Amino acid sequence: FPSPLRDETGAVVGAVNMLVDISDQKKAEARQKQLVDELNHRVKNTLASVQSIARHTARQSLNLDGFNPVFEARLMALSRAHDLLTGSCWTGARLFDVLAQSLAHYGAEGRTLISGEDVELDPRMALALSMALHELADNAARHGALSAPAGRLEIASRRAEGSGGITLDWVESGGPAVRAPSKRGFGLRLIQTIIAADLDGAAEVRFPAAGMRCAIAFPLPTPAVLQ
Repeated sequence: FPSPLRDETGAVVGAVNMLVDISDQKKAEARQKQLVDELNHRVKNTLASVQSIARHTARQSLNLDGFNPVFEARLMALSRAHDLLTGSCWTGARLFDVLAQSLAHYGAEGRTLISGEDVELDPRMALALSMALHELADNAARHGALSAPAGRLEIASRRAEGSGGITLDWVESGGPAVRAPSKRGFGLRLIQTIIAADLDGAAEVRFPAAGMRCAIAFPLPTPAVLQ
């Protein structure tokens, strides 16, 4: 901010130049732009997820009455995953927190055992895993172990041998006798699609009579922080 110095006649005899460091202001502006761009990207991804959920739910629904509760439940699962990530300013989420949050609305408390290794997931992985776990938990609550008073659910995480990934073993017991479905339903297709597309992993579902089992394997982000 230059300011001229004048004598009594008004002639310019010098100047005063004031310098103001605006580095912090510029950094804040850059950070704000980055956040807006990130928010824009996140909103687009979320809308794409909602569109996909709506499209696939509509395909399996016979009418609007059948569509609404299933669609709303999947939207709520997506919303709860967002809430979990918002608590960490979208830096990520712990695996065990994602598991607990996914099961919290299915009356699984006291009937679920979560064990193994906890791991930090990035936001993309946490969202994808939350949606897959919702399908497993919803199926368990309607048809599997969580639909019966004596039903139990065990989820164990373990490091995959010879790789930098992790495997989740979902094991149900004590529920109604299980029979393999005659055709693969949307929930199972969604689980396998999400794990393959968003986690670069694989999901294997089996149907022994004692209870459904699912093994989900996927690589971990680098670096991974385990406890």
